[in-house]
Amino acid sequence: MNLQLNIPENFRLLESLPEDRIDSKTYGIGNDFYVGIISIFNIQNNEVMPMDSNSSIIDKIHTILNENQGLIEVNNGITKDKNHFVYTIVKDYHTQLGTSYIITMHIVKNNDNICIQGQFSEQSLIGKRDSTIFNIAIKNKWIEFDKDNNTYTNWSKDPYNNEFCYGTPMNLSEKKDFDDMFPEHPLSKLRLLISYIIENN
Repeated sequence: MNLQLNIPENFRLLESLPEDRIDSKTYGIGNDFYVGIISIFNIQNNEVMPMDSNSSIIDKIHTILNENQGLIEVNNGITKDKNHFVYTIVKDYHTQLGTSYIITMHIVKNNDNICIQGQFSEQSLIGKRDSTIFNIAIKNKWIEFDKDNNTYTNWSKDPYNNEFCYGTPMNLSEKKDFDDMFPEHPLSKLRLLISYIIENN
């Protein structure tokens, strides 16, 4: 088994839990604003997501989302060291606990299929990113209240299928454009991790 995957040095190796895969390594990172935990392990060829068909992955995710979840991002490509990768980000929203962002990433490196699975969650200032961008969007008339449907236009929608409305779709504040405004937000931190893995593997 080869888990020679380069991840940021500030991720701390954690003790394995009974429910963890025997062949996995688990790392954690966080502060007062967010916490992130990832597990890294090898998978078989038939477990690797298709690396040339984002649409099939998107369709599959749409079939398994629950009412608290929404698709944020699906992407594939080649790392700096010419290794193929694919990843998905799905959000899991809970009114009291805030929002978590679930990452699944597959990389084919040195003839090994490496899987990164994890979750980055809000710890404080829950909903701050959403409310701040919502107010900016209202002020700039990016969104407007639709009296007929008792909702705001263009605030939340699936990033790949405007007709898909089930669950809790991605909202405007979760666009990558706003990551720099909220550097301690879990989604911003998760995207930084993905960028690091692509640039260093």
